[in-house]
Amino acid sequence: MPHALVDNGQRWHVRAYDRANARFSDFVITRISKAVVSDGSDTVDHERPEADEQWNRMVELNLIPHPKLKHKGAVEADYGMRSGALVVKCRAALAGYALRRWGVDCSTHHHLDPVEFQLA
Repeated sequence: MPHALVDNGQRWHVRAYDRANARFSDFVITRISKAVVSDGSDTVDHERPEADEQWNRMVELNLIPHPKLKHKGAVEADYGMRSGALVVKCRAALAGYALRRWGVDCSTHHHLDPVEFQLA
């Protein structure tokens, strides 16, 4: 049961309740081969948008220049950081897309290449 359209920066998704897997998921629109129109009368409470906890929960992503980056000031300027950090609010369901899109090093001890992953 779809309830939102999402642009993750690379492609469009539909956020929907997946009855086959009994959970909310994101579906790439270009990969949908069959859809059935519903008037919503058969939707039960746990399939409604209000039940999508990850969609309804807002999170704060606290981003900083990669600790191993030599020119942190340049990254701070690029992202308009204040006091060396940028706080971005987004839906929990979309946080992974945002972190990937911005190239954030989420690894333990920030071991990824700071030239490629300028944020942590």
